Amino acid sequence: MPELWGQPLDNAIKRIRIMKKEDVDLTDYMRILLGDMPPEFMIEVVIRVAFVYLMLVVTMRILGPRMEAMISRNEEIALVTLAASAGILIHNPDRGLLPSVVLVLVVVGIQYASLWKIKRSDRAEKNLLDQPETLVHNGRFRLKEMMKTRIQRERVVSEMRSRGLFNLADIQRVYIEANGKFTILVHEKKKERMGLCILPDTDDEFRERQSFSNTHIACKACGNVVEKNAIKNCPDCGADNWERAVITPE
Repeated sequence: MPELWGQPLDNAIKRIRIMKKEDVDLTDYMRILLGDMPPEFMIEVVIRVAFVYLMLVVTMRILGPRMEAMISRNEEIALVTLAASAGILIHNPDRGLLPSVVLVLVVVGIQYASLWKIKRSDRAEKNLLDQPETLVHNGRFRLKEMMKTRIQRERVVSEMRSRGLFNLADIQRVYIEANGKFTILVHEKKKERMGLCILPDTDDEFRERQSFSNTHIACKACGNVVEKNAIKNCPDCGADNWERAVITPE
């Protein structure tokens, strides 16, 4: 079977076999299982899979342990590229092994070039890896940063609830790291704090167990706490959506 590598696109298109209606036979089990490939190609598939597996193991070792943990945008792109190359190499008998090896070398080279540039330039690090963004600051949502990072409010709230938190005022900072992981910092000193209750509105039973203030209200949009009936619109975000502030006991 001649190679398509380097041939003009129109020649490659001519070689594509269009299945006709009469070609479909539900009793043709060999075609269903193997397609148009001869059975002998299965032996070559085993060899190709073994080669690709070894190639990816070596590549992951070269790229380092970061590829096995929370990965950055560049590393995710590298993984997707390697996966796409592996799929084509295994299933397409027209593709030789050498082009995929070249692709792997290019991916590894780009990764090392990116790391070299990042170590020498803060601007390159910011452009390639992003920077942590502050989503919660002293018990208040930073709505502009959340819109900038396209992080939904409920996702942040669910992450805080998973840490056993129910009062937004107990939280000093919430960061979204460059790898998409949340970092939550709470106040170390325990004292009575009033803030926005982040328990689900649908859980009335658990909400009724909490202590709510009769003198202060919290903005449901950003978490700002003010005295009851003091103002109509939130001075921080301009919203007019309030509820009684929840109180964290000492």
